[in-house]
Amino acid sequence: MSEQQAPVFNIEKLYVKDLSLEVPNAPYVFMEQEAPNIEVQLQNNGTSVGDGMYEVALTVTVTAKNGDKGYFLVEVVQAGIFRIEGVPAESIEPIMAIACPNILFPYARETVSDAVNRAGFSNAKPNRSRLAKYPFSNWAVPLCSALLPFLWL
Repeated sequence: MSEQQAPVFNIEKLYVKDLSLEVPNAPYVFMEQEAPNIEVQLQNNGTSVGDGMYEVALTVTVTAKNGDKGYFLVEVVQAGIFRIEGVPAESIEPIMAIACPNILFPYARETVSDAVNRAGFSNAKPNRSRLAKYPFSNWAVPLCSALLPFLWL
């Protein structure tokens, strides 16, 4: 009787594989009074990188624009190397499509939040007295609200 190998699922490494940030209409975008429309796209893929080792990459693209005027574009590819062994072959793909992206998402969210903050679109809870001095105060609060799933407040 052969012994069946116990299932193994380990995170070997988490890393930012790619990061892109564009603020095409700076500095004028900071003087806008209208809130931009926020679009979020998610995509993931996984590939084998060795015996029982898999790289899974989660791509998060966040676009803020008003009509044709772009406020910012952030794209993060958060990746990880995972050891997956002792599971049926037909279970590998669902693990890479569901379990691994769930692990990667909080790290991608933090990277998006940091990039948006460094681009000048603060993700901190707004101080209304400070924001009232600036024309963009009318859209800063809706922007923070729209990005809430991506922000570490």
